[in-house]
Amino acid sequence: MRAFFGYWAVSGSCFLLNSVIMICADSFGLALMSSVTLAFVIVVSAGYMLHSKLTFRAPLTIHSFTRYAIAMAGNIPLAFVITWLWHDLARLPMIWAAPLATSSMIPFNFVLSRWAIGSRKSAWWSWARS
Repeated sequence: MRAFFGYWAVSGSCFLLNSVIMICADSFGLALMSSVTLAFVIVVSAGYMLHSKLTFRAPLTIHSFTRYAIAMAGNIPLAFVITWLWHDLARLPMIWAAPLATSSMIPFNFVLSRWAIGSRKSAWWSWARS
């Protein structure tokens, strides 16, 4: 259960960080792709360190960071498209579009985080038994 609560605590922190970056970047007039890229660089670094230590109790290594960064890179096109749909197509302000886009990616991110950082020997659902 510890990993389950750790995951949600870290995910919540990353959710807030990503949303704040996207909202601020939009208010400064940054293009959507630049905002997504900036948020990715900052959130992937913070997320990796927090998930490694709090969620999965795994050591910080270049190998697992690389795996995590590559796995999370799948978020770049996903975040761009979902944010574009909410912000540009639906005309929602970024204060609503960013959290909506970020929250829709949480299940995808859990699976990728577990694969990238968690033990390769244990089953992907082992977080529930922790």
